[in-house]
Amino acid sequence: MTYTRLNRVAPNHSFPNGMIQNGFVEPLDFDNSGFPLLFATHDQWEPFWDDIGDVLFVERHPLDALIGHWYNIIAFPEIPHECIDIDAFVSRELPDWIDRYQISRPRAKAHLRYEDAVSDPQRAFGSAFRALGVPFAAAQLQQAVAMTSFDKVRAMEDANGEHHGHVSDPIRMMSVGDRPWKREPGVRFTRSGRVGQWRHELTEETIEQGVAILVAAGLTQFTNNHRAEKITGTMVSEHEDALLI
Repeated sequence: MTYTRLNRVAPNHSFPNGMIQNGFVEPLDFDNSGFPLLFATHDQWEPFWDDIGDVLFVERHPLDALIGHWYNIIAFPEIPHECIDIDAFVSRELPDWIDRYQISRPRAKAHLRYEDAVSDPQRAFGSAFRALGVPFAAAQLQQAVAMTSFDKVRAMEDANGEHHGHVSDPIRMMSVGDRPWKREPGVRFTRSGRVGQWRHELTEETIEQGVAILVAAGLTQFTNNHRAEKITGTMVSEHEDALLI
């Protein structure tokens, strides 16, 4: 399954604005009967979503999430949205991330932590599917997890020349306004996938500032490990495993 093929199977991009402007687009050359429709978005929850279906909230440590966002819109595009370094970007965007998190997460019927999906994907996805009432067979889930491992997706990118992920698809780029990425080694959709990148990508000053903002917002679940490391003087390395979601 290439990114281009996936875009044809799931053609309703940029939910909800894409559907509001263009209406629902039928999957191309794919029979989705028996499978629940999935609409993905980075937007903040809105009340009308409840009229469409149940919400699965996928979350990741905010500093890691914002690092990935910086690469996608600043570091990788040929013409970036703006020129700003990674530390300034993360510090500026963290309050907005917190607002979206605090509004959207409580409205979700099920939750999936990226970190759990990396450490025990079958358990994490299985719990999410059960919470949503989506039936599945254990063998099917095992196969799906194996097919979408970080290494398998990277191999697909290499085999098909789709290192830029969905940006590799010119039709999707035109429909959603994606900006072309640089043709350079290391510029690719499966950039890292690892947990805890913020420990190595950000300065200590930015980390401390981020921790203080998260604590003030009551989101101490994202700061406990950092505090423990500071007290013990240890540094936890990134997970060796990685996952693409």
